[in-house]
Amino acid sequence: MSRIPLALDYWTAPKLSKPWHPGTWFEGLTPIKLKVPDDFYPKWALVPEMNLVKLDGSDVSAEVYVAWDEKYLHVAAKVFDPVHIQRGNGINIEMDDMFNFVIGTRQDPTPEALLSMTRVHHPSSFSGQDHNLGMALTTSGPVLARLPGAGASPGKLDWPHRITRSENITLYEAAIPWREIKVFHPRPGLGLRFGFIVRNNDRPEDRRPIFHLAFTEGIDGQKNASKLKPLILE
Repeated sequence: MSRIPLALDYWTAPKLSKPWHPGTWFEGLTPIKLKVPDDFYPKWALVPEMNLVKLDGSDVSAEVYVAWDEKYLHVAAKVFDPVHIQRGNGINIEMDDMFNFVIGTRQDPTPEALLSMTRVHHPSSFSGQDHNLGMALTTSGPVLARLPGAGASPGKLDWPHRITRSENITLYEAAIPWREIKVFHPRPGLGLRFGFIVRNNDRPEDRRPIFHLAFTEGIDGQKNASKLKPLILE
């Protein structure tokens, strides 16, 4: 019996080999890069006549880094965004510029790449094992919050985090305690689920962002854990 190769789209997170320092811990790591038009959603907003985004990428782009140690899963997003708008101050940060990422610790939702084309399946919405988190630089300072859409109650979190902005770059950094997401033995080879989007609002007259950059679908709008990508600890 022959084997059929499967092309799975996954990412790996290296273990930090040096002490953690804010703003520099991710130097030398390979980022996940998001750009216009490849990672831009919804696609209808790319129509040039609408004049919503520049197709050369000069409106928004992002680089995201992930690593780990015995205590934390470290996540950083370096977002190029000349126009920063954030009028929220809590779980309502989704209405303007922000970084939204999801960490899943359950293994039951079948990855989208493995779902049969011959059978009907239903979206696997977020559960208590899917941690829907958001970060934003508000007028009151940096905010890390648990967002609606998963099992736990939404609200601000006091986990280690840092958000800075210099010129056109907003840098989001968070250290997610393993114990808080019920991972008690992080180790090489451990598989998680991971996805993120970068929401971008460049027009004050818009009550919420019209578009976003996305590493995975299943976060904006209908929540679907099966569309989160595998993240494997190295």
